[in-house]
Formats: sequence, structure tokens, C-alpha cells
Amino acid sequence: MRDRQKESYRGKSPAMQRVEKMRKKRVQRERMMVGGAAVALVAVVFAAAHMLSGKKSSNVEPESSMVIETTFASDDIRVNGISLTGMTQAEAKEAIAKEYPWKVTVTYNGETLEADNILDAELETFLDGICTVKVAGDYTFSVTDTETLRESAKAAAEKIAAVWDVKAKSSTIYDYDAASDKFLFSEGTPGIAVNQEKLASDLADAAVNGSYDAVIAAEVSTTQPKYSEAEARARYEKLASFTTET
Repeated sequence: MRDRQKESYRGKSPAMQRVEKMRKKRVQRERMMVGGAAVALVAVVFAAAHMLSGKKSSNVEPESSMVIETTFASDDIRVNGISLTGMTQAEAKEAIAKEYPWKVTVTYNGETLEADNILDAELETFLDGICTVKVAGDYTFSVTDTETLRESAKAAAEKIAAVWDVKAKSSTIYDYDAASDKFLFSEGTPGIAVNQEKLASDLADAAVNGSYDAVIAAEVSTTQPKYSEAEARARYEKLASFTTET
């Protein structure tokens, strides 16, 4: 059959032979293009499937993270007579905290502020210890004078002081009197500051003594401005003379 094709091909004119060659080359190119497109399509489909499967797997949370933790699920643990069986640590904290209803307030100049519950950190530390050991039995939670309690009391005192503290203001130039050719100075304004150290100590004492509804009077002192009117004027005159001389 190949011999007949060769004879047929040789019997054609040179022009027809060239046309025949061009036709064959065009067919070969088209076949290559179709084959390449098919390969590219397969690659795209594979990549898309891989991306989708990766996205699906990334959105699936590990099985352990979807399980609600029951810290005391199987341990026969009781705190102050309260059974913690089946509770999470947060639930256990809430149940025990009911025995310690913190309602301490701080007063000053007719105002009253609620003090942050400084027992929270103590109770969390206590429960962390039980969770670490996980030994069944009866436990007793009691408030004692610890470093954790003192730090919580200090933070609570700072928060209250931030509400009532007023910073003293020094005397400054506020205008110029052309008639007297002098600058006018404002008077310095005193400030007030809560004695945070004493307040923190009072809060800690209330916790240790079980006075969870105590009303504590804040100790507040007056603070003086850095520069009074006379001092501010003297500083300005000294600066003015220095500027003139130089």
C-alpha cells in the first residue's frame, strides 16, 4: 500500500507535491495542538481538585478541638463539699465562686466604685493545681494572703485611681498685657491622687478576712503643681534674659 502511495505521490506535479506536504504538516500541527490542550486541561483539573481538597481539609477542625472539655469528667473531686464531676474548669470556678460573693466597693467624695473581684485569680490558680494533679478527693479552697492576691489587689487599686486621680497643672503663660508690656500667667492648679498602696492593702485584707461586702474609703491626698505662678514667672524672666544676652 505504501508503494502505491509513493507512486501516486511521484505522479503529481511539483506544485501539488508542495501542497500535499503543507497539508500533512498542518494536520500534524493540529494534532499536536489538540494533544497539548488535552494535557493542559488534565493538569488544570488535577490542580483544581488538589486545591479544593486542601481547602476542605484545612477547614476541618481536629476532632479533639471539637470535643467540649470536661476537666473533671471522671474524677470524684469535691471542693468545699461541691462535686465537680462532669464540670469544665470554668463551670467549677462559677460553682465555687458562689460561696464568695465579692461586692466590695470603694468610696471617695460622695462617689462609689465597685472594686474588681480579686478572688478570681486565686480561684483559677487553685483549680489549675487540681487539674494538674487530678487526684480524687475532698479539697478546701480558702483565701489566703498570697502574691497572686496582692497583685490582683494592686491592679484593682490602679484601676480605681485612674478614675479619681487628677494631675496637677503648673502655671503657664496664657496672655500678653500690652499696657504693662508683660505676659500674664495662670495660677497653678493642685491635683489629687489616691493612695494606691493603702487601697491595695485594704482590698487584700477584705479578701483574707472574708469581708466580701466591705465599703472602703479611699485615702486621697493633694498634689502640688511643679511650678507655681511665681516660679513660672521667674523661669520665664531668666529664659528671656538669657535669650537677650545671647
